[in-house]
Amino acid sequence: RLSEEKGACDAQMLWAACQALARAIKVSPAGAPSDKPVRPLEPEIKAVTKVA
Repeated sequence: RLSEEKGACDAQMLWAACQALARAIKVSPAGAPSDKPVRPLEPEIKAVTKVA
């Protein structure tokens, strides 16, 4: 049972990290050109990598 709970927790953490990455990709500051990257995505990518 403990193993199942840990797996569920890990899955939730991965889901949250992926959602943060998706949000960072979709959202850009007002007035920013949509065809150019606004900021580095390194923190979100590292978070996904860490929990994966």
